[in-house]
Amino acid sequence: MNTTMKSLVAILFLSLIACDGPSLEKYYVNHENQDNFLVVNIPTSTLIGDTSKLSAEQVETLQSMKKANILVYPLNDKNKSAFEKEKADLENILKNENYKLLMKFGSSDKQFRLMYEGDPESIDEMVVFGSSDEMGFGVARILGKNMNPGEIMNLMKSLDSTTINIDGMKKLKNIIRSKTEKDSL
Repeated sequence: MNTTMKSLVAILFLSLIACDGPSLEKYYVNHENQDNFLVVNIPTSTLIGDTSKLSAEQVETLQSMKKANILVYPLNDKNKSAFEKEKADLENILKNENYKLLMKFGSSDKQFRLMYEGDPESIDEMVVFGSSDEMGFGVARILGKNMNPGEIMNLMKSLDSTTINIDGMKKLKNIIRSKTEKDSL
């Protein structure tokens, strides 16, 4: 390969890297080992207990969700200034036109957003972002295959305490609580 061709290939490669902006996946990778962050990767089946009361359609909806990657930034006295920067960085990523807003609610100090990436009838990634000026923020990437947000919302509304795996939820809560308590010492 001649020098001119090598230079063109190098320039093309570098321009592709430079154009590759921030992404949620990169944010996870860059922050998963940082002290102020807690990362939990769980299969969604961990959070659902008895499925015998669910319809075949509800089971199919549940099976479309494979796992959740959860990144939590618990707020404490030591990290308040960094919290604002990290929250702004994450919100900037979520403003990307690839993420489409499905639902949003909150107040001046608390917010919640449910977004998705891809075709609304066949979603492979949903994003749940929650933030509180008192507690911190968390973002969950729910990965699956052909997820339908309408069906997922209907499934969530129909779940009751016998369907939700309380032990799985308690374990997740305890992991987050122990990380938060350790960081505030």
